[in-house]
Amino acid sequence: KADITQSRIIETRCQPITDGEVLLKIDRFAFTANNITYAVMGDYLRYWQFFAPSGDNPEHWGIIPVWGFADVIESNNDGILVGERLFGYFPPATTLVIKPVRVSGSSLMDGSDHRAHLPPSYNLYQRVTYEAGYDRAYDNPRMLLAVLHLTAFCIQDMLASNDWYGAEQVVII
Repeated sequence: KADITQSRIIETRCQPITDGEVLLKIDRFAFTANNITYAVMGDYLRYWQFFAPSGDNPEHWGIIPVWGFADVIESNNDGILVGERLFGYFPPATTLVIKPVRVSGSSLMDGSDHRAHLPPSYNLYQRVTYEAGYDRAYDNPRMLLAVLHLTAFCIQDMLASNDWYGAEQVVII
């Protein structure tokens, strides 16, 4: 966490899922400048709390969250079927166990205890399998651009709340 230029790969084994949980196989994810912000602001904005590191000295390491897609490969949750595809917030890993709550036809929340106090927008997963017109061919642009919609709203809100900091023009690159 103190030096984001350092990295390591840790191999772990998935524990059996419990009641209400699902096992996701992460298919793809985007890694962008936004993820570097997650790393730099990891402690301050609690990004390090979404996915707990393992291995030696886990308290010194963080897992940079990424946006991507995963498929349900095992389910102990009556509302989630094996084969469903989700878009959301993941670790850069091969699998993730979540505990779906507030399941609707279009989305679900990860209700895992360690994520309950974290911002809900990062715990929300879109059930893309049920989206009208969903096409995997557009997964890559979605991973890159969909999350910027929320970021753009937050930037506009911050600027407007501060009278644009006296600026006459805002340039976004």
